Amino acid sequence: MPKPEGVYRIFLTGGSTAYGSGAPSQEQTIGSLLNDLLNKNLSKPGLRYEVFTFANPAWASTQERIAIENYLSELQPDLVISLSGNNDVFWADAGRNVLWFSAFSDDYFKTLANTGLKTAGRKELQDLPQARPLPQPVPVQTVAYRLEKNVRLGAYALQGVDWVFFLQPTLSVSKKSLSSREKDFLSNSKEYYVHCYQAIAASLSGVSLKNFKFIDLSGVFDRYGAEDDMFLDQFHFGDKGNAVIAQAIHASLAPKIESSMRKN
Repeated sequence: MPKPEGVYRIFLTGGSTAYGSGAPSQEQTIGSLLNDLLNKNLSKPGLRYEVFTFANPAWASTQERIAIENYLSELQPDLVISLSGNNDVFWADAGRNVLWFSAFSDDYFKTLANTGLKTAGRKELQDLPQARPLPQPVPVQTVAYRLEKNVRLGAYALQGVDWVFFLQPTLSVSKKSLSSREKDFLSNSKEYYVHCYQAIAASLSGVSLKNFKFIDLSGVFDRYGAEDDMFLDQFHFGDKGNAVIAQAIHASLAPKIESSMRKN
């Protein structure tokens, strides 16, 4: 649909956290909560906000960049935001090159297809060249480089539309006092995540493009104590965690949106 008159249109990209995995209802996903906050706090006569979630579990920055280049850039966005970064580290920890790899849904489809081909006596599909995982994690600086490459390509495709990239919280880098249940989900790759997040923050903070802004939300839960259960597992949150993230995104976006509204 063409964008209606008086609408400020925002697209949220990312992986499963942005998608809403762990939310008890559609209304309590980060995108829906952000939509409500914007319309409650920033709405004016003749103006309303639309926040569309365009995310998918297991997406890394490459899938997000392709979505921005090939689809979202055609849908009259006023603003694109990403809640991302974790999956680039997740796949890199598994030895995957996020610029050229298959995610869970791709592997699932290949398994289904090969089962049918094998049953029919046909040759099975082979792995994509160079898509096989390495036997060790990807070097930290390479993780940051590949994410920055996707950012630069995506920002160029948006042709002046603003893009705000929020580095998402993840259990391994949080300084929150963890509950006993949360501690059970700490990964053996904790230090790898810490170093990758540091490299990503340094890299994206240095991207000087007019339509791109980086905001680090990895510490958004640091002020909470062990009595506040936020993490469902390493990467996901329920309604309480989603609300904290949505409020933090809203607080960061509000001055920018109000400024752009005054200019228009």
